[in-house]
Amino acid sequence: GGQARSKSFTMLLALAAFSPKFFVPN
Repeated sequence: GGQARSKSFTMLLALAAFSPKFFVPN
């Protein structure tokens, strides 16, 4: 299940990268 976990983690990373609010809740 390492592949699925890696994929979901990458998706989360991409989401965070496209959502500044995710990192800085201003």
